[in-house]
Amino acid sequence: MVNVQEIISIIIRVLETILAIIALGLAGGFTADISLGRVIFTIVTAAESLVYLGYVEFLVPVAFKGKNISTLVFCCEVLNTLLYLVSWAIIAGDFPSDCNNSSWGKSNCQIYQAILPFTLLNWLLFSISFGLFLGFSYIPEIQRFSGAHTLKPTKYYWGSIFIDLPSVARQCCGLLLYQANVDKNALGEDPHKSSTVSATSPRDQEANAGIIRDADDPPAETASSKDAVTAGTNTR
Repeated sequence: MVNVQEIISIIIRVLETILAIIALGLAGGFTADISLGRVIFTIVTAAESLVYLGYVEFLVPVAFKGKNISTLVFCCEVLNTLLYLVSWAIIAGDFPSDCNNSSWGKSNCQIYQAILPFTLLNWLLFSISFGLFLGFSYIPEIQRFSGAHTLKPTKYYWGSIFIDLPSVARQCCGLLLYQANVDKNALGEDPHKSSTVSATSPRDQEANAGIIRDADDPPAETASSKDAVTAGTNTR
């Protein structure tokens, strides 16, 4: 059964892949006629992001059975977010307003203009995926376990945005998002260990104090035995 986290991951990763392919194609088409440093940077950015997306979309689910290293995902998400931001900024820094009088030619100018929105959209998508990963996976994992745990392979949903561990992902920023059972095996605890706490109140203990006695104490005299002794004394 596909859950909400996996649906969100699929939507974001597929859109990131499509936009990266389009940006790479446009930048490559422009560079075929004109070699421009800022466009080449866009090619490098799109190619790097496609390598990362291929890793989280295909290699992790198939080769590593859904396990990924959280610190690696963190570094790659930060890198892609920054690269697309810089790529968009340098394209916007020399953005032509009119392609009719462009020295690049009208078609190349239009291609150059088309690169801008795709780099901007992919920057927004990587910012969203990084924010979701940080809030729902990376920070909760550190809070639940430790910073060293982020260097170990951890189970993720497809796309490596949401960690596949309900006891970790259920809480974010101090807010309870949904109730889930704690995975005691993942926490290193004994699942068969009883955590039952005695529910005896102080009042119950005081009531039981008059009933429970030591087995070595002599039995108390009953009222009937005292009456018999008194009757014998009077007869004498």
